[in-house]
Amino acid sequence: MMMMVLAPHASHAPAQAPRATVYTVLADAARTRSTRWLATEGAVTVAVVAGVLLLAPRWWPLAALLASVAAYAAWGLLDRAPAGHARAWRAVQRLLVVAATASVVAALAGTAVRLFWGDAPGPYGACYRDDGRAIPCRARDGLPPARGPVI
Repeated sequence: MMMMVLAPHASHAPAQAPRATVYTVLADAARTRSTRWLATEGAVTVAVVAGVLLLAPRWWPLAALLASVAAYAAWGLLDRAPAGHARAWRAVQRLLVVAATASVVAALAGTAVRLFWGDAPGPYGACYRDDGRAIPCRARDGLPPARGPVI
């Protein structure tokens, strides 16, 4: 007796779940939050971003990171739009995703620049006293810290 092994037809193959990405995980998290939570989160982060940019503009990488949190909250609020208006808000949601991603990339790049090429203590921007404490290199020569463009 001959046994035939048949491969399953493509239409009978089990559907594979889409792979989770950072965007799908964040979208699921935003959908589980209440509207009140998202509104509060967005308002507080926008206020902190404004405060950081006004009072300490050299901390802009932190403000950029917080701006991505505000974009997350705004995305979550727009995701709750009524069915008739949901289509109109999709482009705005996509713009928020792009803005949040660019904000995180800018925060990471700005932090790296400050650590490695700025006047902050780091492997390329500091000199060390005999006791091992980091100081700006110009300070060891008695010069004021270098002032350059705010990055």
